[in-house]
Amino acid sequence: MEESSTIIIEIFSKRSIPQLRLAFSSYRHIYGHDFIEMIHLSLTADATKKTVLTRVMIGSAEAGMEKVKAAYARRYNLKLEDAICERVSDDEIYRDFLLDLSNGHGKDFGCSVW
Repeated sequence: MEESSTIIIEIFSKRSIPQLRLAFSSYRHIYGHDFIEMIHLSLTADATKKTVLTRVMIGSAEAGMEKVKAAYARRYNLKLEDAICERVSDDEIYRDFLLDLSNGHGKDFGCSVW
């Protein structure tokens, strides 16, 4: 997992929006699932997965978070923001950072599940 995490972080930190969209498409083709599933699986407190989740969320914010949120809701029948609130409850600062990314930079956010 460490090697693939490093590759994913490199992709998200060094690529343009069109390159990220192509990376999403290629990832889905190669691995049989997309970054929506990666977000879902990474919503745990594991430090390695937090790094991957952070980069995927940042890349998603840059490439079109509304589409990511809609796809997540369709697939898991749960709003991405609610999933973040439920699964990242142990670290308020990190949770709020992810919520901020999911709602657009600087917009008001909060956990509706509390």
